[in-house]
Amino acid sequence: MAQGRTQSDYARNRLKQLRARMRELRLDALLTLNPANLRWLSAWQEVFDDEPAHLALITAKKAYIHTDARYAEALQAKNTEGLWQINTKTPDHFEFARQTLARYAQQGLRLGYESNIRLNQFKALKKELSQTTVRLVEVKRVFEDLRAVKDEEEIKLLRRAQAITDAAFAELLSWISCGMREQEVANRLDFILRDKGAEGLAFPTIAASGPNAAVPHARPTGRTLRTGDFLILDFGARYRDYCADMTRTLVMGEATDEQRRIYDAVLAAQTEAKAGIRAGKTGGQAYESARTVLKTEGLDERFTHSLGHGVGIDVHEAPALSPKNTTALVAGNVVTVEPGVYLPGYGGVRIEDFGLVEEKGFTSFTHSPH
Repeated sequence: MAQGRTQSDYARNRLKQLRARMRELRLDALLTLNPANLRWLSAWQEVFDDEPAHLALITAKKAYIHTDARYAEALQAKNTEGLWQINTKTPDHFEFARQTLARYAQQGLRLGYESNIRLNQFKALKKELSQTTVRLVEVKRVFEDLRAVKDEEEIKLLRRAQAITDAAFAELLSWISCGMREQEVANRLDFILRDKGAEGLAFPTIAASGPNAAVPHARPTGRTLRTGDFLILDFGARYRDYCADMTRTLVMGEATDEQRRIYDAVLAAQTEAKAGIRAGKTGGQAYESARTVLKTEGLDERFTHSLGHGVGIDVHEAPALSPKNTTALVAGNVVTVEPGVYLPGYGGVRIEDFGLVEEKGFTSFTHSPH
């Protein structure tokens, strides 16, 4: 926690931001069932898991969490300043929402719900409120846009997650060798991450060798590493709910001239993209800068995904560094920069760092060598 600030201070500020957005949308209340949104709103770490056991209901003056008895003690222990009203007695999320909103006795109360709510949840919510005057209002990207701009506490946690990731990679390099299986490498990397202080994995580790490295999201297999293979490692620590995300590409043994050409092109594309990222630039512009570099080597058609994405509580958040994103980046965005080239049957190269968008440039959290 930043010096002098408590979790409640961060939660108050995040609730303030959310309520300002609610006023813009003319919402009297807003609910979310997304555990990541509750982690962000409450600023409580190491409480929520991925189980959909919680509902947050926010009004102009009150903040409620409806949960079940398994989480009651942990939530109450965090709620030291009484910022949240926590309910575990009402059996159902939406029954709780109806009963709570009934206290406001407001005709036509406008209740926002997220557009990505599951269909069965929406049907249950609509049914529960069918005999009331509450008006359901679909809202898009409220939490996504707010969470995309990180505060100082989030930046500190993201830096720490990456420091663990860097340390794990350094140790792995002293251990890895030909003859090992992809699964063995991934398992070892996962162990090292936890041993270095990770409280979990940001996502399932990728270890893809030889022709498997031509698949951007390959899963580790029983294939053994061989001399001359490209090996793509994509991994990250999770630390106090926040993620790191890094990719490095190795060559097992001595690299050929062609492997060096491909690798150098991807590294040049990443370097150029990072140099151009700053507040005011769009995700699309960042993508195009990397693609233009790859085009000089005739590799642009082998760059088959976006340049990057936001990172935070979820490993994939807003904003996207994609050709379709025409929205300007803002100071406080944390994004990956990960150009890649994939040659079916041969292999691939991806290099990924992540860091902070600032007014005058991009500051990388990643310190592992390329």
